[in-house]
Amino acid sequence: MKLLENQGFTNKTYKDEENNLFIKIKSFDSFNHKTDYKLLNKLSFSPEVIENTPEKLVTKWIDGKTLNSESLTNKQLKIIGEHLITLHNSRLPFFKENQIARRFKVYREKIKKLQRKIPILDKYYKKINIFLKSIDTSAPVHNDLWLFNMIENENDIYITDWEYATMGDVHFDLAYFIESSNLNKEQEKIFLDAYGDDFEEKYLLIHKIIVNALIILWVYQHEVLPFETTIYEKRVEKYMNIYLKEYSK
Repeated sequence: MKLLENQGFTNKTYKDEENNLFIKIKSFDSFNHKTDYKLLNKLSFSPEVIENTPEKLVTKWIDGKTLNSESLTNKQLKIIGEHLITLHNSRLPFFKENQIARRFKVYREKIKKLQRKIPILDKYYKKINIFLKSIDTSAPVHNDLWLFNMIENENDIYITDWEYATMGDVHFDLAYFIESSNLNKEQEKIFLDAYGDDFEEKYLLIHKIIVNALIILWVYQHEVLPFETTIYEKRVEKYMNIYLKEYSK
């Protein structure tokens, strides 16, 4: 088996080249690997699950290219939007407890032990906590929609890395994809038009704040910061100002 480099921060991953399989050796952080991966076989755009044990996940290998924001096309945005509405309407019984609020709590505790301060999140601490209490838990969601978790080949765009999937709020998935992909307004409209279902602009804005705050917390709970968070901190300020202006009266 060939060890794969640059495949996330949590698990070790391999390619079984003889059998053309992807193998993930699970590492647990108390939030991941909650949903039964075999459920994903009902989705045509998820790699077929061959084996799922407490120790590892084995899926078919998907040959193709990983998506990136610099070359993202309108066609790709439309396909991803269509895939997400299919997922959210699928009624697949993912792990029933949304983990987002608990992740905030645990990450904050770790950051406190590291004696770190994040001024922008301290500034809006109470408001973000109110947002977290209103998160819906009625739809199956991916919860980790980075472009590096999407692979395109001649057949489709496949969504991979479902380890944080739970029942949750569709607005979180939509906001996560928009923010992590750095979509501009035109791209965002194309994506949301393809998604097509009703969603609330207010709650999409709230979840943009939640997503950016969560990314910041995830980074700062590491002893060595995986990447810089300035862009996400600026977005929290930007979106919170819009929210306070338009919805907080």
